[in-house]
Amino acid sequence: MKGSIALGVLIAFTVSVPATASAATIYTSLTLSGAAAAQGRAINDGARQALQQAGGMAGGQPIALVTLNDATRQAGSWTPERVVCLAGRVGRCSTTTPCGSRRLSSRSV
Repeated sequence: MKGSIALGVLIAFTVSVPATASAATIYTSLTLSGAAAAQGRAINDGARQALQQAGGMAGGQPIALVTLNDATRQAGSWTPERVVCLAGRVGRCSTTTPCGSRRLSSRSV
């Protein structure tokens, strides 16, 4: 279980945005369903709280936080395939339908 959380934290990344965009987007990819869901939600809640305490800004730029679930219902935990799918699609789309029919969980701060 700790390995899945560590993997999620390690693959959290920031996507560069064009100068015309109003906010940079930070993505987290954590297990948000199954046995490790509580830990994934706690990490996301901590990131969200830290961003709120900073006024939704980092380096003088507004930040949007988007949380991704790297778990699948079938596996009941994260899967490497889901992580690869999310990572490959995140740079090309924002809150669109990646890796199947489920939408990204988007929570801007």
